[in-house]
Amino acid sequence: MFKVSRLCIPVGGECNFHCRYCFRDQNHPEIPSDMTDVMKEYLQQVSPSWCRAVVLSGGEPLLHWDTVQKIRELVNPSVNVCILSNGSLLTRDKVDYINSHYMEFYLSHDGARTKELRGVDVLEDPEVLECVKRVRLLTIAPVITNKNPDVMEVYRYIAQKLRRDNFYYLHGTVMDNGHCQDLITGFDYDVYARSYREFVRRYYKTTNTRFLISNKRGHCSFEVNLHGIVTNKITGQRYGTVLDSYADCERVMRRLCRNSYCSDTKCPLQGACSYYEEYANEHNCRCSMIRSGYL
Repeated sequence: MFKVSRLCIPVGGECNFHCRYCFRDQNHPEIPSDMTDVMKEYLQQVSPSWCRAVVLSGGEPLLHWDTVQKIRELVNPSVNVCILSNGSLLTRDKVDYINSHYMEFYLSHDGARTKELRGVDVLEDPEVLECVKRVRLLTIAPVITNKNPDVMEVYRYIAQKLRRDNFYYLHGTVMDNGHCQDLITGFDYDVYARSYREFVRRYYKTTNTRFLISNKRGHCSFEVNLHGIVTNKITGQRYGTVLDSYADCERVMRRLCRNSYCSDTKCPLQGACSYYEEYANEHNCRCSMIRSGYL
């Protein structure tokens, strides 16, 4: 059986936003929104002994709210369930359900440049803003690009909007996968590194340790769709099913991976970096080394 410490599940591929850096829009992988019996049985076997968190993404998972609820009902209550969402479809009823089931809500928001990058800033909608404020376990998940390289500026903008600082903050950087070079060219790595170090110094102890778990068993680019197929979350490349072991899926991934960047460079993260391994290049690896403290 496929066992990972952080299980990522896309709940359908549809989204009501078209973010400029979204790899779903760029690669158009086919992501099912109906759940098979095999997947239902698998979710019932997910155990807190090996899985710490189930992360529901999309597309936009709130477009399939019934499926989100079904997954929460199937998964062991001791396993944390997170929703990664753009927040536009959040309502008071959904917030009540999320809070009463101790679920975490990850709002993808990029600070003051959000409207430029996503087309809309949901925190400018009073109803959505009030809903976000009511979420108990709230994480803000921005994507850092050349438009918003200062991690602290993004954090402060959101804290001011929400008028609260009791939220978690988990950023990522725009991935260089050949489709969004306009958001990478001119990326200020010095500003990113300085502001990230400042954030770690000021706020690291208040970040969400329930999600920032070591993914010791689980390649970070693996995800499992609702048909129980283990795929690459960016390309949709199939590696196996939930009936296969993690080791079997990893062997398929290694065989299919043709990127020689890691073997051709002396990277201190070799053997430890998994998320970008299939997309190793100068930008992705430099951002990884900054987050790992090597730069």
